[in-house]
Amino acid sequence: MMNPLPMVAAEFRQHLASSLGILVLLAFACSGTVAVSLAERGLRQAGVAGSRDTDLVVGAAGSQINLVLASGFLQQLEPLPLVDVAILERLQHDPRVAALSPLVFADSWQGLPIVGIGPDFPAIKPTLRLADGQWPAADFELVAGADAGLAIGQRIHGSHGEGEAARAAGQAADHDSHAETAYTVVGILAPQRSPWDRALYTPHTGIWELHHHEGESHNQGVSAILVKPAGFAQAYQLKAEYAGSGSTAGSRQQQQQQQ
Repeated sequence: MMNPLPMVAAEFRQHLASSLGILVLLAFACSGTVAVSLAERGLRQAGVAGSRDTDLVVGAAGSQINLVLASGFLQQLEPLPLVDVAILERLQHDPRVAALSPLVFADSWQGLPIVGIGPDFPAIKPTLRLADGQWPAADFELVAGADAGLAIGQRIHGSHGEGEAARAAGQAADHDSHAETAYTVVGILAPQRSPWDRALYTPHTGIWELHHHEGESHNQGVSAILVKPAGFAQAYQLKAEYAGSGSTAGSRQQQQQQQ
């Protein structure tokens, strides 16, 4: 039987440049496929880390996708409409609710969102563990995500706005800051490898007070409400009820489908 290797070698030497080019293209194609696969896996893992705690999210009437992105990944396609405070108060007194925390997106610091939260937030998001310090116990106390670059005791001033516009202007001279009110860092979160590493958390009542003091009474609302139902059946009842007129609701399953 004839050995084909000498013929292959001769062909390779005759067309050396084109053969090397094909090999290089094949190498790039393989490495690109591997890189995309690894990147997709990383994004999925980050998505799971960011949304695995949340059973139900209630928001104002609008896009469920935008609600899920904001509450699960701290990303917004557009600013969320505010939820009527009456809905928050109704949920607070609903026996089907085991715990809840409002989320308020209104301000930022150097492009990082300052997220207003409620007292039950640590119970709603138990995967967000403290590496140092404590959760805020008073208005204008703040817990910083692991990637925020802040230290306990540091004081910062928030700025109006959040999202892409705030991130783009994060390092610029800030003419629209809350200069008279400073937040004090009282805790630092352990790394999560999720978008929650790049955010700052403070009682939502302080954000309300700050904006009300500056004459923005329309900010007396919440962007979303994280809800922990008392049980499986209660979760479906609440989702059905608050997915109706005047509000929308998203579940953990919907958050995972966005990944």
